[in-house]
Amino acid sequence: RGLGDVYKRQGEARTAWQWGQGWSGTASGSYQRSDGATANSAFKGGKGFGTLNYDGSDFSFNLQAGATANDFGANTFYSAAYPNQWEATRRYLISARAESKGRVHLVPQVSWVRSLDHFQLIKGSTTGENFHRGDVFTAAINAWTQWALGRTAFGAEVRNENIYSTNLGRDLQPGQYIGIKHEDGRSYTKKDCLLYTSPSPRDRG
Repeated sequence: RGLGDVYKRQGEARTAWQWGQGWSGTASGSYQRSDGATANSAFKGGKGFGTLNYDGSDFSFNLQAGATANDFGANTFYSAAYPNQWEATRRYLISARAESKGRVHLVPQVSWVRSLDHFQLIKGSTTGENFHRGDVFTAAINAWTQWALGRTAFGAEVRNENIYSTNLGRDLQPGQYIGIKHEDGRSYTKKDCLLYTSPSPRDRG
């Protein structure tokens, strides 16, 4: 086939169900692959996502989990001088949220997102090759109540973001290096970390 003849394959599936008193769930997944319409533009990727929900008289609850994976020829994405770039990304997510149904509604929630990135400036070569692993952890608590003058709410959140990398962040000591999964002899040699807090009182009439 020539470059103008694009081979593409894709598929998708989803389902939803309910059971018991107040329980429900969903699940979905998809996959796509293509040879690309131009040189080094082929890609393949998939994603999956699921939820578990409960809605009762005293509280509600929601759990979510998902993952995505993409591999693609990056062509000249980052530099026209290197037309054979390649990149692979992975992302994983899990989060949970609940809400009470009393006079004062309490809404706790937590989440974790992991992102992985593998970049090659020249596909199949270690020249300009980078690995990154980022994690974002979030915990929050919100509360609200309805009264004569409207609704009063208060929220607070803590979020921690960190990245391990072969290129970004502050240098680690050799004894602190972290091996890169599925990459024998390769390690993350740099790290950066940020912590955020955000109390947020608010009134709404």
